[in-house]
Amino acid sequence: MSYQIYHGDPDRENNFWVYPKEKALVNSRWDAYDPSHLCNDFTLLDNNLFTGVRRYKCNGHENVCYGGGSDGVAQPSIYPNAAIPNKFYHGDPSRENNFWVYPRHEPLIDTRWDAYNPSYLCNNYTLLENNSCTKIRRYRCNGHDSTFHGRGRIHRNRHRNVRYK
Repeated sequence: MSYQIYHGDPDRENNFWVYPKEKALVNSRWDAYDPSHLCNDFTLLDNNLFTGVRRYKCNGHENVCYGGGSDGVAQPSIYPNAAIPNKFYHGDPSRENNFWVYPRHEPLIDTRWDAYNPSYLCNNYTLLENNSCTKIRRYRCNGHDSTFHGRGRIHRNRHRNVRYK
């Protein structure tokens, strides 16, 4: 049995949006500055020449755990009878699984580890730094155990940028 998973907004036909670098993202779960930060199998649907925002549709992925923009980034879903690693992490794997939370008026640098709210990326984190000048906060993901339900299926996790260890 196989399962199809999708990136993007499930309420809007799995669409996601790519913004110019100088614009702030509306929702870091389905907005990015590069389409490969969210998906690796997509179709460009339209390009708004006035705003510079492009709309993409995820074409779907079958039985995959890869879904970010670089090696080690995964999107957990339902994996029937698959070997699941014991622990996964959000954040930048090259910087000790840290991620950054920006003020709403600032554009995000990399939506894989940047957000406007820490809960957009993780629900088990530690605040490491709160810069009073820039208002940018740095967090570290503390890790997440795989949660199994029923017949070897991993619990669906709404977070998108996780790295298995």
